[in-house]
Amino acid sequence: MKPFKIIYSIISLMILAAVITGCDETVPLSVKTGEKDAPFTFIPEHGYPGTTVKIKGKDLSNVTKVAFGTKAVMAEDFSAKTDTVITLVVPVGAQTGRIVLEKEAVVLTSATDFTVDDSPKPTILEFTPAIVGSGESVTITGSFLNKVTKVEIGTLAATITEQNDEALTITTPAGLQTGKIKLYYNYMTSYGIEKEDVVISTADLTLKLPTINSIISGGKSIDATDCWLNIDDEVIINGTVLDKVTDVKFGGVAATIVSATSEVLTVKVPAGATKGKISLTVPDGTTESGIEFKVDLPTITSFVPGSGEPNSGTRIFSVQGERLSTVNAVKVGDTDGTIASKTDNVITFTVPGNISGNIILKAKNGDVQTTTPFYFKGTFWVSDWDNTYDPVRLTSLQINTADAGSVTTEAGGPTGNYAKLIGISKAAAGDNRFRAYIRADGNPGEDMFILYTSSPKGVYFSFDMSYNQLPAEVINADGSVDVNIFSFTSGDRNPYGFSKTITIPFTGANQWKSVKVHLNDMVEDTNLQDGVSPSTPTSNFLKPNKQRIMAIMFSKAPTTASPIEFNLDNVKFTIE
Repeated sequence: MKPFKIIYSIISLMILAAVITGCDETVPLSVKTGEKDAPFTFIPEHGYPGTTVKIKGKDLSNVTKVAFGTKAVMAEDFSAKTDTVITLVVPVGAQTGRIVLEKEAVVLTSATDFTVDDSPKPTILEFTPAIVGSGESVTITGSFLNKVTKVEIGTLAATITEQNDEALTITTPAGLQTGKIKLYYNYMTSYGIEKEDVVISTADLTLKLPTINSIISGGKSIDATDCWLNIDDEVIINGTVLDKVTDVKFGGVAATIVSATSEVLTVKVPAGATKGKISLTVPDGTTESGIEFKVDLPTITSFVPGSGEPNSGTRIFSVQGERLSTVNAVKVGDTDGTIASKTDNVITFTVPGNISGNIILKAKNGDVQTTTPFYFKGTFWVSDWDNTYDPVRLTSLQINTADAGSVTTEAGGPTGNYAKLIGISKAAAGDNRFRAYIRADGNPGEDMFILYTSSPKGVYFSFDMSYNQLPAEVINADGSVDVNIFSFTSGDRNPYGFSKTITIPFTGANQWKSVKVHLNDMVEDTNLQDGVSPSTPTSNFLKPNKQRIMAIMFSKAPTTASPIEFNLDNVKFTIE
């Protein structure tokens, strides 16, 4: 029987050890239903003996003992106890490890360790309020808070206004953003040197911004299918912190505030608003609505025709879209059209056949226009020095970088009159190379060459050229001549220009050659140098309706100042 007694004693010891040290282990017949699903948490995660700790969970009212290693705090020594929270002080002799709770016949063990500090350090038990704005007070409770020397929220310094061992009151800084609270303190190392350290809150102090619970107009939520807003309609926003709102925008358009309380804000739909989200701005930041508004405006999905030849009659346009029945007037460019018919999805109208530009639909709540214009196809003459063209696309022809020079109209060219350009080329490369300027910048607006289209695809610049005299250094070994074709932009002049280098296959003087350059092949070139892509790739492209000057420049320069004489004819754009 002796071996059986030994085995029985070992099994008894194992059961006892399991009851004492196991996580959520219990005496089998005493386990309550669902007890293993009752975890608990604690704050702070560390502390020196004397630090206040809060344990949070459920069914805590029957806890009789809380142990920190081998040192326990009995229920009668708890600072406070409810069914969900136990407040107590870390006992002297506490050890780093899991916190153990005992209640009735149940032992519960924390999921993480509580770290016992080796010297008194500030701890954060909680802070109130948890949501604040700049310049507001926050009270932090914990232990050893009298040791705190400075406080930061995120990276911004807060102002300490009151301080004792268990509480610290601060004023939040200007520019506050949501972030952790940082408590800085000094401590003495074991080798007698004072050092600074920091304690960081586990939870964020949240920036107080407006909240939006609903946005109503005419008794309907603004995101309702049948809720269409009109300019100057009143919109009611329900939420919080609305009395602090200083700026309201509808899709980026500033609105007028009619009235405001902390929970209700009334604003008017501003002119220029179309659709999008509503933003509310307070001194500390901006809140954006989760739903979108829409103003009762027509929308354009397509239109025909997209291009055509100019004519002396009228042109019929058909525009497809939505809510087109709200349109009360139309324009193409600056010219009024005549509405022939309209439904919610289609509107037709006429304009003179010599008009091009963007289509503009006018409605009571504002204007909408096509993203691309109607443009003319065909030939757009600049000059052939024989005819006068309307509209005028050549306001002057000039020589640049010449010590002396002239531009004259001569007769007897292959197709009639032509322009002769005579000058002295400077002995310098780069921007001083000899060139001719074909200028349209005497015309108003940005579309100085009056081409109507913003896309370079299918748009060509062409001219005929011959020379009577060129410096030898300008001519290639096979007789050909390299020239740079430049386009200078109008408007904000950003980018400044575009270029393309071409070779004209001359074999000698007095030979007329035709040159044609696709504007889509021209690349950004702000230095007017080599007509190649810039070192940094760019997504910019030449916009024909934003040109002011076309320039023809010889790619090479002579080593000494030399006379140049060349001729131009039949300068034009074609759109194919």
